[in-house]
Amino acid sequence: MTRLRSFGFLLITVVIPIFLVMTAIRVLLIPYFYVDFEYNRTGFPPDTYGFTLQDRIKWSNVSVDYLLNDQGIDWLANQKLADGSPLYIERELS
Repeated sequence: MTRLRSFGFLLITVVIPIFLVMTAIRVLLIPYFYVDFEYNRTGFPPDTYGFTLQDRIKWSNVSVDYLLNDQGIDWLANQKLADGSPLYIERELS
């Protein structure tokens, strides 16, 4: 009984921190919350590639959606900008 109790305490000691960290990460990845929070912070740097704030939020949400869905990298590779060019180049996808 003592060995079983010790094993139970050890299991709880290992599982609880992992569970808490993973839960916190998942909460941060709630679509539209994290992206909007970060891009609307005071002092957030402007985009050097010419994207507007709305563009950055839109494409960031696409990236977060990829992280949360069960699609393969092809789903992300098929995302296109308004002019038809790919959102990500091959090097970014690899």
